[in-house]
Amino acid sequence: MTPALEILRRIEASTPSLRFRFTEGAAGAGHCEETGKSMPDSTVRLCEKPTQSCSGPAGCLGALSRQYRGHAGGRAAFYLRSLCRYAARAADSGRAESDIDFVLIRESTEGLFASMGKGVVSPDEACETLVITRRTSERLFDFSLRLAERQKKRGKPGLLTCVDKANAFKAYAYFRSIFDERAKNFPGVRTDHAYVDACAALMVRKPSAVPRHRARYHGPR
Repeated sequence: MTPALEILRRIEASTPSLRFRFTEGAAGAGHCEETGKSMPDSTVRLCEKPTQSCSGPAGCLGALSRQYRGHAGGRAAFYLRSLCRYAARAADSGRAESDIDFVLIRESTEGLFASMGKGVVSPDEACETLVITRRTSERLFDFSLRLAERQKKRGKPGLLTCVDKANAFKAYAYFRSIFDERAKNFPGVRTDHAYVDACAALMVRKPSAVPRHRARYHGPR
C-alpha cells in the first residue's frame, strides 16, 4: 500500500478541492505469521466506517467479501502511455497497445471460495466443494450488464462476455445458462462466451486484443 498511498497523496497535493484522511489497519501475511489471522477484528471494523477502503494483495479480501456480501469486484485495465514501460517496444512491433481498455468483473464469494475453511483433508485426499447459486449469479450478471450499458452510453462497445469452464463442469454450464437468461433483460448489450484458459492467455499475451475478443467477464473460480 505504500506506493498506492504516495500516489493518492500526490493527487491530493495537486488538487486544491480534494482532501483525504487515511486510517491504517493491520492485515496480510506478516500479521498472519504473528497472530494466525490475516486480518484482526479491529481492521474489519475499520472497513465498515470509511467511504472507501484500499487493500494490497493481503489474502483477506475473500473474507471481507463474504462478510459484507460483496458480489462484484471490478478491475479496469486501460493504457496509460506516460506510465507504460514498454510503449516504445509496442510501437516498434506494431501492436496497438493504446487499444487496451476492458473491465474484468470477478465474483469472489462463490465457486471454490464458498469452500474456504471448510475443505476436508485426509491422509489420502483433499476435497473442496465448488458452489454456484442462482441468487448470487443473478446479482452479479445484472451488475455487469448495467455496467456494459453505461459503457455503451460513453461511446464504448458495450460488450459483455461470460468467462467460465462450462465445457468441463456442470456447475459452470448452469452459471452460463443464468448469464444468458439475465442478458435477455438488457437487449442493448452484446454478449458472448469464452473459456477461462483462452481468456487468461489472451490477457497476458495480447491485452490489446481483449476488447475485440470480448473477454470482459470472469465468473467465480
